[in-house]
Amino acid sequence: MAVVNIPIEYLTPHPQNPRKDLGNLEELTASIKENGIYQNLTAIPVNETAADEEPKYMVIIGHRRLEAARRAGLQEVPCAIVRGLTETQQLQIMLLENMQRNDLTIVEQAQGFQQLLDFGMDIEDISQQSGFSKTTIRRRLEIAKLDQKKLKEVSTSRQLSLTDFDELTKIKDLELRNKALESIGTRDFQWAVKGAIRNEKLKVSLPELKAVMKRMGAKLLNNTERWTSKYDNIESKCSLENWENTKQYIPDLKGKQLYYYADKYGELKFYKQHAKAKKEKVNESADVIALRKKVSEAWFKANAMARTHYELRKSFIGRLKPTTKSREKILEGAYMAAIVGTIDYENLGREELSNMCGVDEEHYDDCRGIKALKFLDNHEPEIQKQAVYALFKDSEKRSFASGYSGDYPEHKQCSILMALYKWLELLGYERSDEEELMLTGKHEIFRQNMFEGGK
Repeated sequence: MAVVNIPIEYLTPHPQNPRKDLGNLEELTASIKENGIYQNLTAIPVNETAADEEPKYMVIIGHRRLEAARRAGLQEVPCAIVRGLTETQQLQIMLLENMQRNDLTIVEQAQGFQQLLDFGMDIEDISQQSGFSKTTIRRRLEIAKLDQKKLKEVSTSRQLSLTDFDELTKIKDLELRNKALESIGTRDFQWAVKGAIRNEKLKVSLPELKAVMKRMGAKLLNNTERWTSKYDNIESKCSLENWENTKQYIPDLKGKQLYYYADKYGELKFYKQHAKAKKEKVNESADVIALRKKVSEAWFKANAMARTHYELRKSFIGRLKPTTKSREKILEGAYMAAIVGTIDYENLGREELSNMCGVDEEHYDDCRGIKALKFLDNHEPEIQKQAVYALFKDSEKRSFASGYSGDYPEHKQCSILMALYKWLELLGYERSDEEELMLTGKHEIFRQNMFEGGK
C-alpha cells in the first residue's frame, strides 16, 4: 500500500465519520504549519474509473489532520490509498480508529463498541484490533444497553465514573437498571441501586414463596385480617430479600394451619391461630386493629431503612481504596470511635477486632494484648481501614429509630452512628436523602400523624 501526496482539494471527509466534532484543532494546526504531517492519512478512491473527472478520495482515517492541514495552508497531504473496502469495512475502520482517542468519554466508548458489534465484529475481533481488553469491552457494552436518551441527559449534567456504571451492572433487570440510572452521579445513587437490587430479588422470591405456601397448604392473610386477635405472629428468620439462604426457616406447625402475609415491599410474616385459651380475649375495635397495623408498618419501614443504610455504609468501605494520603483521615476514625465509644459505654467492635488480631474470644488468652500489639505493626492501609471500621461495630441494628415496638418509632441521637457518618464523610461518603432525614429526625417515620392521615 503506497503512500502518495494528494492535493487537499481532491480529499473529502467520509460522510459517516463517527467523530462529528473534531475538537480543538489549534495545537495540531500550529504543529503541522511548523513541522508538516508526520502520519499519513488513509483514503479510498471515489471516482477512479471516471477518466474525464478530477480524482476524488474519501478520508477514512485522519479527519482531524485533514482539517488542520487545510487551516495550516498545506496544498497536499500524504495519503495511503486503500481499495476494495465495503461500506461496512469502512465504518469498522473509522470506528476502530476513533476508539483510540484519549478524549473519548466512557459513554462514547460504549456506543462505539456497540456499533462495532452491530457491524458484525465480535468481542475477540474488537479486542485484537482496538487494543482494549475483552473485560473492558464487556464493561462498556453493559453501558450501551442502557436507555441512551436517559443516559445522554444525565451524562451532560453530571460527573460520571466507571465505578458508577459498574454499580449499575449489579442490577440484572434492565428496566430497574434504567430506573436507577436517573440517580447516577447524585448522593442518592447508591440508595437507588440497593433498592433496585432488592426489588429484583423480590421479583424472584415472591412467586417462589407463593408456590411453597401453596404446596404446604398455608393460607394468605390480607393486611387487615392479620391485625385481628384471631392470629398470633410466629417469629422466623425467613426473609424475601435473602430467600435462598433463609427459606429453610419457614415455620413447620406439624400439621396445624399456617398463615402468612407477604407484600411487594418485602415484608414477610407467618401466623397461627390463637390457642383455645385465648379465645376468651375481648374483641378489639377496628380502631385498635388499625392503629396496631400502622405502628407495625412504621417499624417495618424503619427496620428496612436501617438494613439498607448499613449496606450503603459497608459497601462504601468495601469500595474505598486507601492511599498514603488518606491514611491520616482513616486513623482519625479510630480517634472518633475511641472517644465517643468510651464516653457512651460502647463495646468497640471487640469480637471482630479479636478475629483480626488472631485472638480466640471463646477461650482465655493471656497473650491477647501482645497479639494486638503485633497486629498494630501491620501498616497496610487496607488493614487499617477495616480495623477502624470494626471499631464502630456497624450493623443493621444501628439506627436513629428507637422505642417500644408497640408504639411508633421515636428519633434518638445514636452518638456512635453519628460519629461513624462523620468519619465516612471525611473519606468522601455522601449520605442519601433518606439517611439525612433519619439522622436529623426529620423523616416522616417520626411524624406520627403521617400514619394517622395528617400532614
